Amino acid sequence: MPTASANRFFRADNDAFLELFLFLAVLLVFSAAVFNGFTTYDDPEYVTANPYVQNGLTLESLGWAFRAHGANWHPLTWWSHILDGQLYGLAPWGHHLDSVLLHALNTVLVFRLLGKLTGKRTPGFVVALFFGLHPLRVESVAWVAERKDVLSACFWMLTLLAYAAYARRAELPVPNRKRRYYALALGLFALGLLSKSMLVTLPGTLLLLDFWPLERWRTHAPWRLALEKVPFFMLAAGMSLIAYFAQYNGTAMVSVLPLSARVENALVSYCRYLGKLFWPENLCAIYPYPPAWPVATVWAAVLLLAAISVFALVQLKRRPYLAMGWFWFLGTLVPVIGLVQIGNQSMADRYTYIPSLGILIMAVWGFAELFNSRRPRSVAPSVATVAVACAWIVVTDRQIGYWKDSAAMYRRAVEVTKDNTLALVGLGTCLADRGYWEDAMARYRQAIQVAPNYYESHYNLGLALMENGRLDEAIAEFHNAMKCRPRVAASNLSLGVALTRKGDTAGANAQFEEAATLDPSNVLAHSNLGKNFLSERNFSPAVREFQIAVNLSLYDPLLHYDLATALFNLRQFDDAITEYRTALKFAPGNAEIHNDLGTALGIKGDLDAAIQEFQAAVKLNPQNSEAAANLAKALRMAVRLPPAGDGGPIPPKR
Repeated sequence: MPTASANRFFRADNDAFLELFLFLAVLLVFSAAVFNGFTTYDDPEYVTANPYVQNGLTLESLGWAFRAHGANWHPLTWWSHILDGQLYGLAPWGHHLDSVLLHALNTVLVFRLLGKLTGKRTPGFVVALFFGLHPLRVESVAWVAERKDVLSACFWMLTLLAYAAYARRAELPVPNRKRRYYALALGLFALGLLSKSMLVTLPGTLLLLDFWPLERWRTHAPWRLALEKVPFFMLAAGMSLIAYFAQYNGTAMVSVLPLSARVENALVSYCRYLGKLFWPENLCAIYPYPPAWPVATVWAAVLLLAAISVFALVQLKRRPYLAMGWFWFLGTLVPVIGLVQIGNQSMADRYTYIPSLGILIMAVWGFAELFNSRRPRSVAPSVATVAVACAWIVVTDRQIGYWKDSAAMYRRAVEVTKDNTLALVGLGTCLADRGYWEDAMARYRQAIQVAPNYYESHYNLGLALMENGRLDEAIAEFHNAMKCRPRVAASNLSLGVALTRKGDTAGANAQFEEAATLDPSNVLAHSNLGKNFLSERNFSPAVREFQIAVNLSLYDPLLHYDLATALFNLRQFDDAITEYRTALKFAPGNAEIHNDLGTALGIKGDLDAAIQEFQAAVKLNPQNSEAAANLAKALRMAVRLPPAGDGGPIPPKR
């Protein structure tokens, strides 16, 4: 921490300079994230495969944001992604830049908040610096899909600032001004909840601030302070219910582990979070649950947590910041500590974004008091601050590199954890996308050894085998996937594709029909079923399936083309021509569609239009012998005998 002489520099008129320093320091350190790409870990759902986000600011997309998606309800977060979609499209640098800017702003708000609350800018500056540069921040900042962390934290800080302004005026005869700040705090809290439901613990944090540093408990009865927070608790309760149903309906809420195992993991995770705060090594995106925590580890966690709690309570009067910081840490982690199991991770770096502030306050205020009481003019605090900040900058920069793309992210998780099924499957998928099929299949098989009943391992292995022509093995893996998780349309769909390639059209059709039954909106199930009917010259059912597929995906030119082909074979030429032309609106450069449209027009007797389509087909693909032959035939049919005395045939109209 800075020396006592350095404290003279931390005057109120220097706050703007310090805030600018913090903002630029965080911006510089995290600027490497701007050069990262998207990942396949939730980013498709949030950006890269989300048409509402990609379409930008429209009434439809803004309204869509107020529905639950991805097992979450956070409309304001969706609005931020939609705005990015409007500004940057699918350029990842813009999405990353906005997250970095929000984190830099949050760092400034931490400094301002602690300065306003305590009047001590030096430790407040150090807490903000450590918060902003800590490697645990990387996941929240460098992962586009985790925008909700940095956005909700911004509203968290603003809410506490508004509450601090209200509390300072609580004793003054200015009721209107007090009400304005109270209403502002309540409104900002509501916006924070619309960004991420984890903010439901904020009302309890307000009570902690009443204890220290505001010390309102000295002038207000506890029941009055609690009653004052009732509107905040009501908002938190409402959001808790919404979040519960969103998670439950979104299938993110799982009950794989018994309650005893979840309690054990929660106790150990508290201690693991503490360890990573002070020694941030082996950080990664996915921490799997172990088969079971050793009894000794669980009891060691209980003793450590109990010892710190007792120490904080014993020091309650002399060092109230210890209790405030400790219970801030414990309380704000409750929604994500795993007592209610959400997802398959045992813990996550992103969950420390707000909770870590409690521990940083404890550590910085404690060391400041220790050094100032023993050696007021020592340079040791300044040296320690610089050393810690520099060390974290190095680790943070390295950690950002692990988020440069999906492969790097998953590979890091595989390297620093054990038996990480999700990371193994994710890495296998990245390898498959790059064409490294054998390596990908090795990862899938490794995941199956770790967790034999994990659906994604079998399903992805089946896809890889099918792409390599090993159809019998692929079919077996799709059946294994169905045993792990029955009634998933994707399994039936992929099995149907494998059976089609094997020549078992009847078996494939049964799978496509089952997929369409499980998921009536599955375009591929209907289109593949239509193609099989078309190959069997069963044209009426083919038209039915293609019409369903077209209605589900109006802008897919190939679906319109397939429907036109089926209609053509039923000799419904007018309808076929309409569908061919619709297909060409979305794919004007497709030579085959031009050729087939020309054929339909020729049959209808419109030779001039047919010639134009054949000419377009030949121009687009000079190697298309069928289009060239059709053009020659149409030209011969269109030749008219010249009147007597004229020099030759009249060329066809172009």
